[in-house]
Amino acid sequence: MEDVEDNQSPTETIDFEQPANEKKKSKFAQSFKKASHLMGEKLNGAVHSVREAEIGSKVVDKAKTLKDAVKEADIGSKVVDKAKALKDAVKDAEIGSRVTKAVTSRMRKASDKEESAPGRETYLDFNATTPISKEVGLAMMPFMFEIHGNPSSAHAHGRRVKVAIDHARRQIAECLGCEENEIIFTSGGTESNNLAIKGVVEWAARDRRAKDLPKPHVITSPIEHPAVLEVCKYLQEIGMCDLTLVEVSGDGVVRLDSVKSAITPSTVLISIMHSNNEVGSIQPIQEIASFAKDRGILMHTDCSQSVGKVPINCKELGISLLTVAGHKLYAPKGVGCLYISSGVERRMVKQSHGAGHEFGIRAGTENVVGIVGLGRAMELVTQHLPEWSENMRKQRNLLYHKLKERHGDAIHLHGPIELDDCRLPNTLFINVNGLIAHDIVKECSGTLAISAGSACHSDGHTRSPVLEAMEVPPELARGTIRISTGVHTTEDEISNAADTLSEVFTRLWATQ
Repeated sequence: MEDVEDNQSPTETIDFEQPANEKKKSKFAQSFKKASHLMGEKLNGAVHSVREAEIGSKVVDKAKTLKDAVKEADIGSKVVDKAKALKDAVKDAEIGSRVTKAVTSRMRKASDKEESAPGRETYLDFNATTPISKEVGLAMMPFMFEIHGNPSSAHAHGRRVKVAIDHARRQIAECLGCEENEIIFTSGGTESNNLAIKGVVEWAARDRRAKDLPKPHVITSPIEHPAVLEVCKYLQEIGMCDLTLVEVSGDGVVRLDSVKSAITPSTVLISIMHSNNEVGSIQPIQEIASFAKDRGILMHTDCSQSVGKVPINCKELGISLLTVAGHKLYAPKGVGCLYISSGVERRMVKQSHGAGHEFGIRAGTENVVGIVGLGRAMELVTQHLPEWSENMRKQRNLLYHKLKERHGDAIHLHGPIELDDCRLPNTLFINVNGLIAHDIVKECSGTLAISAGSACHSDGHTRSPVLEAMEVPPELARGTIRISTGVHTTEDEISNAADTLSEVFTRLWATQ
């Protein structure tokens, strides 16, 4: 058996093992193929991932580029808009500057032409109103055409205007001898008087009613401007206060003893004008204010006619409230101010409601142009009052003496006996015997501008309330005219006025 086994052919052994090897090879091939396939898929996946990553990166880059482009475009658009706005602003400023220069030039030429024009009407009615002075007009000009912001705005335009208003307030405070925060801008003398009187009386009425006390009592005079007298009468008519009108002397001056005797425990306010607008008589304000203060009574004075003619100092006068009207002192119409002594505002009720303008006392966007003009006008008063006052007095006296020399006793002076005694330096209030004031004014028209008594009472031939309170007889009242000189009135104008009045008097007397 062993020989047979040993003698078996090798081929038979190979044949026996070959199928197993082939199976191993086949299995290996299949595994390799499968592995290759998987590797191929993974490789393909990796390739796709890389490709997608590259595409994504490009997309991101493009998106970023697009975002940057959009941002740059947006910035560019804003720059363009700002550039356009700046260009428009520059254009507007150039136009405004040209307009300002043109108007200023015309204003100067017109003024020069008027001053040199032969035969022009002589204006001697400065107590009625004054022209805007050149200096004031030039100060106002930029705020008409160039500087236009709202002073309540926080941006640069608003701040520039706010600075101008604050500057005007300082100019006025310096002129009146008071603090800046004691000045409240208004639309003029009438509003200032209404705010002062109604504000105090309404507060007092509420306070006294809450305390179960009698209604408040107010003292004023019969020679006040209607902007004071009518306000007081109105408050009396509606039952808010009691009212006493004190006596006036034949000189047109309030009697101190009458004021003192009129005071009651309920008196909360005394309102007496500083100077009368017709007679020019100056009232004893300092004395009245002194004993009013001792009794806890507020003192208001209408200073519309006095500022710019005589020195006014709020602290020296000792008053609580003081009225100023711009158009009486070479500032524009429609602007004024009210001085309110510090602390007094707590005893007042505001009369206009809205935003918190003017320290919360007077609502309404400020009249910037007017305020700038008022500030400049009062600065000029501070600088030139002595010389202005002296010129007004000199020209007024010259006219009076010329008329007296020509017409003697036919000319009667109303008010204080002495021309320079307790009277405004510019005011001449005279009666022309046998004539009617309105006839005189009418005949002078076109050559000389004067008024019949007060401009506010120029429509009728009856005595004005001022002349009536002074107990001037009707025959001495009918021919009463008011002549008021200005700060720049000249001797030539006075000579022309004297000639014109003399011709008119003679002509009218001849027709009787």
